Amino acid sequence: MLWNLLIHDWIKVYIYHDLRDLFNSKFYNRIASFPTIIISALFHEYVLWSPFRFIAPILLVQYGTFGTILYFVKPSPNSKFWNYFIHIGLNIGVAAMVFCYTMELYARHLCPREESFSTFMPRSLDCVLL
Repeated sequence: MLWNLLIHDWIKVYIYHDLRDLFNSKFYNRIASFPTIIISALFHEYVLWSPFRFIAPILLVQYGTFGTILYFVKPSPNSKFWNYFIHIGLNIGVAAMVFCYTMELYARHLCPREESFSTFMPRSLDCVLL
C-alpha cells in the first residue's frame, strides 16, 4: 500500500502537475492525465517484472485501455449500476491478470528459449504443446 502512495505522489507532482502547467488550461487537465495513466501502468509492469523476470503487457493493456476509458467516462457516483459495473470489472480484471500471468509463467517453464529479447516477448502466444 505504501508503494502505491509513493508512486501516486511522485507521478502527480512530477508528471501530472508539469503537464497541466505546460498546457495551462482547464480542458487540458484531462489530456495531462493520459500520460499519467500510461506511466502508472509502466510502473506497475516494472513491479511485476522484478520478481517474474519477464514482461507481459497485461497491466499496460488493462490500465491503458480500461483505465483511460473509465477516467473519461464519469457517470453519477451514486448510481447503483456504476457501482456494480466497477466491482464486477475489478473482479474480472484481477482474474484475467492472474490467469494471463500464470499462463505466461507455465509457458516460460515448458518452452525455454535462450534469446536475448525473450524477456520482452510473451511466450504464451507461440508455445504450443500437444
